Amino acid sequence: MSVRSKIKQIRENRGLSTYKLSEIMTNNGFKISQSTISKIENGNKKIDVDILQAIAKALGVKSYELMDFEELKKEVINIGETEKLLNILGYQLKPIAPSAGISGISQEESERQAMEITELIENDTIPIYEVYYDDKLITKLTNSQYNQLKENIRLILDYELYKLSKK
Repeated sequence: MSVRSKIKQIRENRGLSTYKLSEIMTNNGFKISQSTISKIENGNKKIDVDILQAIAKALGVKSYELMDFEELKKEVINIGETEKLLNILGYQLKPIAPSAGISGISQEESERQAMEITELIENDTIPIYEVYYDDKLITKLTNSQYNQLKENIRLILDYELYKLSKK
């Protein structure tokens, strides 16, 4: 079942009109019109992470409950969407910006430091991401750890899809 179908089904099961859902979302601090909700449910508007989370909150469900594994898999396959997926699951992925250069040093020294930092990143010596949950630092990830995380998420989703196909 698609995200839009799940939103509509849960909304209707709760006896809410699209107008009432938009009102609840607005009261929760996320202004959205009734027509936008209708467009989402009818497939005429793409839904982003912010809207998904606001709708889930208004319906009293977790964001991931509105998604199916096939759609999650599509999200992960688009590598740029990994951060959004982690956000849906309640995590925040923040890039660490290693700084090169100290004020008062030469341009040549600053460039040398930048090259050293680049080499450290490429050799997986320093982390480039921090992962937070409930605003608490969970871990720091090097580039290869981040890529492994993406691969693990894909494998888990593949396995879950396989289990669902056997039911």
